[in-house]
Amino acid sequence: LYRLGLYEQALEEHTKALELRVSNHLQKPDIAASLNWIGNDLICLGRMPEAKQKLEESLNIRKQFLGERHPDLAWALISLSTWYEEQGNLSGAIRFMQEAYDIRKEQLRSEHPYTIAAKQRLDKLMSEPEKAEHSI
Repeated sequence: LYRLGLYEQALEEHTKALELRVSNHLQKPDIAASLNWIGNDLICLGRMPEAKQKLEESLNIRKQFLGERHPDLAWALISLSTWYEEQGNLSGAIRFMQEAYDIRKEQLRSEHPYTIAAKQRLDKLMSEPEKAEHSI
């Protein structure tokens, strides 16, 4: 649903998934994944304060249970990068994307498709100087 642009429906489904994960006492990283999807849905719906709260919660859970350099941490960092980019804060977007790229490069290596995708996104963000002048 998310990839189809049906963000309200995606939010409903991701919220149900979160509720199931919590009620079934699944591992905290699974809960963090649901929070991350909800945060992404909320970004697409323009509900930015709620989105940031969910994304930060996801990041904090992942750090607590997976550690500071786990590859799954990159997902939360990339979503936060998107949040900052949508807010017009290019320096914030670059900071989070750089951290995600560094983790992926260290943990997955340079040739991994996720690392390559992170590098491409970071390069794209860094090549947008006109936005950098307007960042908060």
